[in-house]
Amino acid sequence: MNLEEFRKLGETLYHKLHLPTWPVGITYIKTLEEIPESAVRPSAMGQKWSLCQAVTYARRHGWHKDRAAEQNRFNFFKGLFAGPGGEQILKKMQEYMGFVCSPLPKAILEPDSILVFGDGTHINHMIQALCYDYTIPVMSAFEGFGETCFKGGLAPFITGRPQVVIPGMGDRAFAGIGSEELAVGIPAAQLSVVVEHLFKSGGDMNIGQPVKTLLAMGLNESITPGFTFLKNKISAKSPV
Repeated sequence: MNLEEFRKLGETLYHKLHLPTWPVGITYIKTLEEIPESAVRPSAMGQKWSLCQAVTYARRHGWHKDRAAEQNRFNFFKGLFAGPGGEQILKKMQEYMGFVCSPLPKAILEPDSILVFGDGTHINHMIQALCYDYTIPVMSAFEGFGETCFKGGLAPFITGRPQVVIPGMGDRAFAGIGSEELAVGIPAAQLSVVVEHLFKSGGDMNIGQPVKTLLAMGLNESITPGFTFLKNKISAKSPV
């Protein structure tokens, strides 16, 4: 996919799911020269941002992050993705020095991963879309720390597998992530599949978005003890 296709898919996902904030496109860079001139660079303003703050600026305000040190937690990833491929994952991560992120419908670079925030129903729809053909099921490990920046952004890019994100205390304390917000990080190449499979799980019974609930039919005044009590009181006082 090219940049314009990513933008259109981001716009479609935003509107179909009625998301509260923009999906964020994240692109990992190896040199400073890869940063577009239009990107906002905190260092140029004498500031330092945490990675999760950069994502929040992008999804809520449309700002862009220039670079940040991600190598200080490689040992965590090595343990998280243990096994024969662990060393290869570690080596691949060491190639990158930072990232650029922007609202996906207005992305300034082709993304490597996509991070989508929402409530439980938004995330449920995303997981169902990713698992619809069950070729790459969503399987996540949780630590409660570094969830947004490392697991939500870097892990899907490095491993090619989506991750569910439960923002940690740092995410919520420093980046203004709401207590009800969750997220899903997906490899950019899977975005078109998500949009294509959205709301297909369960067929006609899919609850959709906004959520369609089943309303009970055939109700009467006896649905609760309180209504029954009032009905009996009224009947007792009514003339025969």
